[in-house]
Amino acid sequence: QVHGSSPVHVHLTSDMLAHTHARCGASDSEAAIVLLHGFLGDRRDVEPLRQKLGALADCISLDLPGHGDSAWMPTIDAGTSAVDAALATLEALCPPPARLLLVGYSMGGRVALQLAARLPPPRLAGLVILSGSPGLDDGALREARLSRDVALAARLRAMTPPHFDEWLRREWYRAALWGGRLQEHPSFERMLLRRTDGAQPRDRAASLERESVGRQPSCWPWLEAPPAPVLYVAGEEDEAYCKVATRLAEHSGVAEPVERRLVRVAVLPAAGHALLTEASAPVA
Repeated sequence: QVHGSSPVHVHLTSDMLAHTHARCGASDSEAAIVLLHGFLGDRRDVEPLRQKLGALADCISLDLPGHGDSAWMPTIDAGTSAVDAALATLEALCPPPARLLLVGYSMGGRVALQLAARLPPPRLAGLVILSGSPGLDDGALREARLSRDVALAARLRAMTPPHFDEWLRREWYRAALWGGRLQEHPSFERMLLRRTDGAQPRDRAASLERESVGRQPSCWPWLEAPPAPVLYVAGEEDEAYCKVATRLAEHSGVAEPVERRLVRVAVLPAAGHALLTEASAPVA
């Protein structure tokens, strides 16, 4: 396929995560941009970003395990973490010494952060985290979060597709982190359709258990001295992730002038957790 002047390749191969790869003809020295969606989503959520950024650099969007087209690939082992699967795919698409600029939303932000921590420093060009958790420091909090996620995964496995749709509307997207206006947004129904068309709740359940914040190693120590620039973005109506932004702002190079700080934060007005929907323009 071709979008504008950039060739766009959609890959559904058995040995990699499903992905879209737009090549803009950038030189080998320029970083490729990697876009990672959140829980329940797929790479269609970041397609507007890919189309905009794909004119500037080679751009790759992935379907993480249990989501989108990757959910239908039997060769992706159910026990393979999103971080391992994404790393293997990126190693094949952009082998060293190619540099990567990682951009992830929510669960994808957590995956991007863990990828950044595992990449050799020369490979990492930068990291953008959109409403993603760096992990939990406290062991008891991790255990409690894992227990909640395991319980929710059990509920998801018992849901039929109509029940899944009802749960999304009446419970999931009414949680406090989404703010109070998401379901009134003009793009909400289109976003919801991407969650339910062809979705199997059991695939999402497996992903929730496997990628739970309760299993995620804390990346707070890595964020104290990252080897490349980091931008953390949260919506002002998303209280939990605004607290993450505040903690980062208070502890990341406060003695340095703003222009020299490796970790910067931005809080976007009139938005909750759904930054790709409610704040798509400023995010881009």
